[in-house]
Amino acid sequence: MVTQIKTTLAHPLLPWQLVLLGMALVLFLAYQVWVLRQKTSWGYLLLITGLRLAIFLLLILFLLNPTILFQKLQRIPKPFAVLVDTSPSMSLQEEAGEGPSRLERVKQVLLRDNAALWKALSAEYDLRLYAVNDTITPLI
Repeated sequence: MVTQIKTTLAHPLLPWQLVLLGMALVLFLAYQVWVLRQKTSWGYLLLITGLRLAIFLLLILFLLNPTILFQKLQRIPKPFAVLVDTSPSMSLQEEAGEGPSRLERVKQVLLRDNAALWKALSAEYDLRLYAVNDTITPLI
């Protein structure tokens, strides 16, 4: 299971809108400092300017309507059917009277190298093994 966190803005601003908003903010704060510098001390002026800047930025943030999306993704493996022919013809040996039967060769391929093929396919797929002759019988 994989958890993803995404953040998006419901109303993203265009670059020219951001520049215009930034210029308005700078002009507003410059005007405020110019008006208040004659009436109050620098400490009070910085406090008021900082609070107004924080409120202005919060208003912009609320207008953008940010969202955080938490997703939990679970990988569901695709089904993969492996059909093994178990009809009487599979009991015949590949070479006249010598060597393993065809069914034994199928088992060797599936179980070769500690069933490496089966394990590799199992990592990607939901393996289902069926025996096929006159009927289909699930083996796993």
